[in-house]
Amino acid sequence: MFKNLKIGKKLGLGFGVVLLLLLIVSGYNYSSFTSIDEKTGHAQAASNNQAFAIAKEVDHLKWMAKLIGSFPQGRRDRGDCPDGRPQVRLGQVDVF
Repeated sequence: MFKNLKIGKKLGLGFGVVLLLLLIVSGYNYSSFTSIDEKTGHAQAASNNQAFAIAKEVDHLKWMAKLIGSFPQGRRDRGDCPDGRPQVRLGQVDVF
């Protein structure tokens, strides 16, 4: 089939095939990069949400520490706790 073609046409056809393959690979890479960009955007949004949640949890823990610090502390002794931890007595209620 290609025996009857002149050398110039064979070279032109070969360059055309290489150019066609280059366009196919470029299109595939472009779509892959677009997909990677979308996935990166989703991961970044999830990371921002996680950082926001962690910051809110830290704020909550600071608030809880401030709230607990505002209550009067009971007497601490090594009382009747079975595991040897200090027992805090607040009125009639024993908190372990």
